[in-house]
Amino acid sequence: MIDVFKYFKTIMIVDDDADMTEVLKDKLEMEGFNVIVQNNGCDAIRVAESVRPDLIIIDIMMPCIDGIELHKELKRRPLLKSIPALFLTGLKKRNEGKRERVLAKPFDFEEVMKNIDELTTRSDDNAGNSRRAER
Repeated sequence: MIDVFKYFKTIMIVDDDADMTEVLKDKLEMEGFNVIVQNNGCDAIRVAESVRPDLIIIDIMMPCIDGIELHKELKRRPLLKSIPALFLTGLKKRNEGKRERVLAKPFDFEEVMKNIDELTTRSDDNAGNSRRAER
């Protein structure tokens, strides 16, 4: 089944690796997603509050604040706490929750897409289209 709402979904990538981010951004845009890129966690919080993306892809090791602290801060904010997260990391895999996934770098793009589809579908099931309607 084709997900026509995918074309209205916004994904934020938060990673300080410009080369990896550019490749991932290009591939996601070719899949029909709107993509916003931030290269550190501090800027990502401010942008996420104004954009409220449907999913955030987060590198764990970054300047300013790391991906774990960024995720904790997002979960403390009422408008952002329901946004699912996909972590990309070269570190040892950490525990996942219902709304978080962890993929090791280097990653397979098909695996990224599978996790995005699962997380954004679950997000839509739980939150309806409220974010989309508010934009």
